[in-house]
Amino acid sequence: MYSVAFFQKKKKESISDSEDNAIPFCTADTPNAPNVFPDGFIKSAHFKKGKNFVQVTGTIDSSKYVDSTDEGGQYDTNAPSHALCAWFKKFVNLVEPDNEHFCIRCCNDGVSCDVGRSTDGCESIIPGDYS
Repeated sequence: MYSVAFFQKKKKESISDSEDNAIPFCTADTPNAPNVFPDGFIKSAHFKKGKNFVQVTGTIDSSKYVDSTDEGGQYDTNAPSHALCAWFKKFVNLVEPDNEHFCIRCCNDGVSCDVGRSTDGCESIIPGDYS
């Protein structure tokens, strides 16, 4: 299984500055996400499936690509433009370099993918395993 998330185009660019023009990254080269995360960037990834969603939560090594002091931001169905999570109507994806968390949830209803609370962080918006 591949882990995919949206991410900034430039190394060390703040997440919030890249929310409108992020590009897809993956753990392996795939046709829809040709950008591969740097080796060691994803430290842990935990998959979970619910009634109306699938999600991946985990940890990152922020020294590999991002500014470790960045408090993070959110990518979702609304930004970047034309972004999607295949086979799902909506998604929400947060990256939090300062606490080394990442999360992405793809869903078929608005309730399961809350895109209006980005400042609440991964653990609040997408409960899961962040070990």
